[in-house]
Amino acid sequence: EFLDFYEENEDEIYDKEQRVFTNWFYNCWIKAGGQNFKLPSYFVFHDDDKSFNLKENKWISDDNKWE
Repeated sequence: EFLDFYEENEDEIYDKEQRVFTNWFYNCWIKAGGQNFKLPSYFVFHDDDKSFNLKENKWISDDNKWE
């Protein structure tokens, strides 16, 4: 039942999933002192074409990550 529900509502659920996991990961990164790291830090979902820049707290395209 869950898989059927998920497949029928995947677009709406996926956006919310991304938001929840990104917020959770970002908060854990902050608590771990991540902002003190000198190197760039990113959070990426598998096979996605965008990355969350943890230092700047915003989503960027993967192309911009390597500039």
